[in-house]
Formats: sequence, structure tokens, C-alpha cells
Amino acid sequence: MACFSLKQSNNDDEKDGAPEQSTEKDSIARREYVIHLLDQRSELLEWLGERAEINQLLELDAQARSLVLPNEEATGTLLRYETHLHRHSIAPWTNWSAGNGVVREKMYLRRST
Repeated sequence: MACFSLKQSNNDDEKDGAPEQSTEKDSIARREYVIHLLDQRSELLEWLGERAEINQLLELDAQARSLVLPNEEATGTLLRYETHLHRHSIAPWTNWSAGNGVVREKMYLRRST
């Protein structure tokens, strides 16, 4: 970010009232530029504040969701249980067990009863 002095400079080298006009114009231009920079910085800070608030809400939501999940051991047990059920209820009709007619017949009998 640029740094500007807002004080009027005293130029003793120039004559006939011209330094006062140019100094005043320079001072006004510098002030307008600094105000513009401050406006931009204010907009940036406002935007960053909004992003920070959104990030905090997302973090809170993620924490709440993580509390709903079971621990790692329970998750492993559930996955093994699901895999076991999946293999015994669906697997006999899939391609990998198509040649095993005995298993398929037993599964048909068990399902029909």
C-alpha cells in the first residue's frame, strides 16, 4: 500500500502564487486518492469478514456432523456387517458365483421360506 503525506508541502522555489495553486491541487488529489484507497480497503475488510463468518458456520456444521458418526471401531464393525449381509443376500446371483449352483439353490430355498 502506498504512503502519502497529506500535509501541504512548502515549495519556496516557485514564484507568483503558482505554488499555492499547484500545492492545493496536489493536496486535494492526494486526499481523494487516499480516500479511494481507504474505501477499497474497507470493502476488502468487509468481504473478508463475510468469508470468515461463512467459514465459521461451515466449521461448526462439520463439527456437528462429525458428532453424529460412530467412532472408528463401530464404523468398521458396521461395514463388516454390511459386507457380510451383502455377500449372503446378493452375491449368489452375481457373476462371480454363477458357477456355484449349490449355493444358489440353497439361497433360493432360504429366501422362499
